[in-house]
Amino acid sequence: MCTVCHRGQPMHMVGKEIDFPVPKDLPLDQGKKIQCLTCHYTHGRLTSDRPWAAVSFMDRLIRSEHLYKSYLLRRNNSGGELCLVCHNTEDKTK
Repeated sequence: MCTVCHRGQPMHMVGKEIDFPVPKDLPLDQGKKIQCLTCHYTHGRLTSDRPWAAVSFMDRLIRSEHLYKSYLLRRNNSGGELCLVCHNTEDKTK
């Protein structure tokens, strides 16, 4: 199932050790490293009631069928909520 979209290398860095706390619903591997299942949940929904946030203007015009895909994410990401857990540049030094 994963290789339909991910051929060869994963789209996001996996195996990177995290040095800040992440919520329990975003599980790291035993070495506190990012794994695919940190953000993705294989039993999640394929569709969403809100569009995915990280789409460009061209995607909206050309690939509109992707706007309501959930990408089997553990959390809704239409406002970047999932990505901001780790990519929020504020408060990571506290």
